[in-house]
Amino acid sequence: FDPNTWTHKSFRPFVVLTFRWNYWFHGFDSAGFFLTNVAMHAGASAQIGYFALTALALPPLWSGLLAALFAVHPVHTESICYIVG
Repeated sequence: FDPNTWTHKSFRPFVVLTFRWNYWFHGFDSAGFFLTNVAMHAGASAQIGYFALTALALPPLWSGLLAALFAVHPVHTESICYIVG
């Protein structure tokens, strides 16, 4: 570690790994980054529904509604629309 070298002091290995995979598969085409973000958000939404169904013991309808609300809520547009660095 060199204290004279600029760094943003942020350790996000999963973000860096997905950036590398995106560049490997799509180059600098932003459509690939967008599709990856959509896929990860869909996976997170499905996990929320599964958690509600199993751990919270909600009925399947309520679990599905919770997952759908999580998926479409406007507060989550940042994870889909923007690329962080």
